[in-house]
Amino acid sequence: MSYIEESKPVNEIYSKEFYEKETELALSAAQIILPYILNRINCKTIIDFGCGTGKWLHAAKKISKEKIRILGLDGEYAREYLEISSNEFLACDLTKIIDLKSKYDLAMSLEVAEHLPITSAKTFIQNLTRHSNIILFSAAVPYQGGTKHINEQYPSYWEKIFSEYGFVMCDCLRSVFWNDERIDMCYRQNMFLYCKATLQKDIKEKFITEKNIIDIIHPDYWKKEKLSPYLFPFESVEYKNKIIMYGAGTVGRAYMNQILATNYAEVTLWCDSSFKDYESQEYKIANPMEIINVEYDHIVIAIKDKKTAIIISNHLIGMGVIKEKIIWRNPICENRISSCIFKSS
Repeated sequence: MSYIEESKPVNEIYSKEFYEKETELALSAAQIILPYILNRINCKTIIDFGCGTGKWLHAAKKISKEKIRILGLDGEYAREYLEISSNEFLACDLTKIIDLKSKYDLAMSLEVAEHLPITSAKTFIQNLTRHSNIILFSAAVPYQGGTKHINEQYPSYWEKIFSEYGFVMCDCLRSVFWNDERIDMCYRQNMFLYCKATLQKDIKEKFITEKNIIDIIHPDYWKKEKLSPYLFPFESVEYKNKIIMYGAGTVGRAYMNQILATNYAEVTLWCDSSFKDYESQEYKIANPMEIINVEYDHIVIAIKDKKTAIIISNHLIGMGVIKEKIIWRNPICENRISSCIFKSS
């Protein structure tokens, strides 16, 4: 999450542009994946936790040979973008306990859990297991990146939580769709079926289940990372300088990976105003207030948006940071300009 997102209304974070992009990715995936699943599971009711526009549910209704009842759950901010009927949608807080007092043949949650704080992870998974004995689940892995990703975890993390509620992981989808480039790689890599332990034998008979390495990264993500458009401002930082990295979002992670790979500079602190949202990550993100206790030559602002960078820069100056020690460069390589040091207004 970027510096400024903490003060943005949720409907601005999950905007029309966000849903347009997500809907396009979801539609192509749903049209391929759901027929494979629905042909093997007798499914007359489906619930989707974090449904967004409802594209997966909409696709399920079109694909199913039988009439099915659907229900999508998400924040009120999603309502204006729905592709399902409003009476098939329930606005709710996904971080809280949800109990609709009913069971569904299939529950879905696709690339949602990473948007919720680690403190609500168990509550969210329990909500899923409360409403169905079979769950289609995927969640972003560490360093995957994305809008307001605050709890990226490897699949084994979620497997452990599911097991606390009597559910087992069935790795029966990745081998089928791993090389299907029509499907976004996040689904191909992160998607599993979970079921009550008592149903595991039945699922194995209906699907090709394998005992694979669970925490594995799709090669397309590796290519994406290596071809990242974001470039650390090496020209503005002297070799072996001590730096503070400000920003733990996509740009910050790209910068950090480049520093670790080259050993070019010593990072004495990595901070973000939303540091509490990153407590679940493998790397430690500090409170920016710790800057005053750390030695550094420069503070590198790892943010894409210039206006946000100006806000951060002015905030740092207000804390007593010398303006000339603050560096911001447009992180997109092709847009780099000649000046090295960002001058705040």
